[in-house]
Amino acid sequence: MTALRKPPDSPANYHHLISRQADRLFLLLAGVMTAASLGIAVWNQSWMPVLAISLPSLAIMAVQVYINPGTLLARNTVALVLMTLVATMIHQTDGLVEMHFGVFVVLALLLYYRDWIPVMVAATAISLHHFAFWWMQSRGLPVMAFAAGSGLDMVLLHATYVVLETLFVCRMAVMLRRQADSLGADPEQLARLMHDIAAG
Repeated sequence: MTALRKPPDSPANYHHLISRQADRLFLLLAGVMTAASLGIAVWNQSWMPVLAISLPSLAIMAVQVYINPGTLLARNTVALVLMTLVATMIHQTDGLVEMHFGVFVVLALLLYYRDWIPVMVAATAISLHHFAFWWMQSRGLPVMAFAAGSGLDMVLLHATYVVLETLFVCRMAVMLRRQADSLGADPEQLARLMHDIAAG
């Protein structure tokens, strides 16, 4: 009889594994975003945001992912850093509307964690950023969140889309977590175990 593989890990261990994988993937994404921020700086000489925000944020995320991989603290740090990088590029491009797409991309990608908390953290952070920076921008301070002349109606429109996406992504994250927990382990590991039992 074929020797059976070891029993599958617990749901908690499986979720920890997913989180560790996601941490590494998002660190790569943060590196790409920081490189894009550097590229923007080369294009329009906006070096201060890169040096003061993008590079330190990437370093903080890398340290957190290395020290506390797979933890809620790491997930929330990842969420905050990714939104910080999006906000930095928005500022660098003087509120270019296309740069705001990054907000929605990041919210969707965070679903990989199967955890609603980092999604909510990211959405809250970027919403506060948008309102605060719009308020400062409208009063002539040297920060940019929207194209020049944008009013509160534009801020509220963006906020509406963020709220709607966040609600659906959070709901999907809860459902995916429940599905994973109901399996009790990594689906691939379970499939291998079942194959071994059938072959034995």
